[in-house]
Parts: sequence; C-alpha cells; structure tokens
Amino acid sequence: MPFLIMWFFSIALSKSLDTARSKKYITTTTARKIATAIATLVPCICLVAVSFIGCDRAGAVALMTVGTMAIGGMFSGFLSNHIDIAPNFAGENSCLVTSRTLIGITNTLATIPGFVVPLFVGYMTHNNQTIAQWRIIFLTMAALYVLGFAVYTLFGSGEEQSWNETSEAPAEETDAETTQNTPM
Repeated sequence: MPFLIMWFFSIALSKSLDTARSKKYITTTTARKIATAIATLVPCICLVAVSFIGCDRAGAVALMTVGTMAIGGMFSGFLSNHIDIAPNFAGENSCLVTSRTLIGITNTLATIPGFVVPLFVGYMTHNNQTIAQWRIIFLTMAALYVLGFAVYTLFGSGEEQSWNETSEAPAEETDAETTQNTPM
C-alpha cells in the first residue's frame, strides 16, 4: 500500500511542479529542490516520530506510510536533475558512449546504503533489540536524510552545466580510409 500511495503522490507532485514551472512561478532549480525537500525532510520527520512513538503499531505504520509516500518526491527532484544539468551525460542520447555517465555514478553511490545499512542495523540490534537501539537507528537514518537535503540544497541546480558540452563529433570517413579498407 505505501508504494501505491507513493506512485499517486509522485504523479501529483510532478504535475504540480511542472505546472508551476511552465507558468514561470518557479524555476527548474526551485522545483527540483522543493521535490527533494519533500523526499528527504518528510521521511526524516516520520523517522524521528517513529523513534519516539513506542509500541503504537498503527501510529508507526501510518508514519512509515507517509514517509514512504513522500519519498516519491525523488522522481521530480534529484532523479530528474540528471537530464536538467547534463543531457549529454544523462541517458537522453543513447548514441554517445558517455550518455549514461551520471546515472552510472549516482546509482553506484546510491547502492552503498543497500549493504551498509543492514550491517549497521545488524550490529546495533544484535542481542539487543530494544526500542532504545531502534531509536538510534531511526535517528541516524533521519540525520542522513538531513545531510542529503543540505548537500542538495546548497549545491543542486536545475540549469544546464558548462561541462555538458562535448566536443565529440561523429567521425567522417575519408576517401583515403575507404580506399585502404576496400578489399581487392
């Protein structure tokens, strides 16, 4: 259910931000930062609340559902940002070898939590699965959300970057090359 809600939310947020951009109410950079703020700060707040909610299962499920829903902002935020800042390196032009460079770099970095977090959780909860230990885990994750938000807010941009320009041009065959490669 949380991921279905995330899907609907991401569509609604995308449409809202795109409408605001097309009417020139906000810039692309602002739209990306709003979406990223929602995708990081709402889950952060939900994790902090879950860490202090105790054994209220319904409350915890509700908070985790809201947090998961808000993560849908990533689709209109930093995930769309690759194409804004460097379409030549973001997968738009599949003819270029470098066209998927940004996605490759960011996805590689994004996989690190996939193996670090389970190790951290296992270490923290080994023979000690208390609310206090889970609070430390949730607060640590919340701090990482704040860090991600801060870095993106300070350094993120929706404008095309100067390094996007490539000097690669398709090689043209010359008569000399054709003559050398033609079988006799």
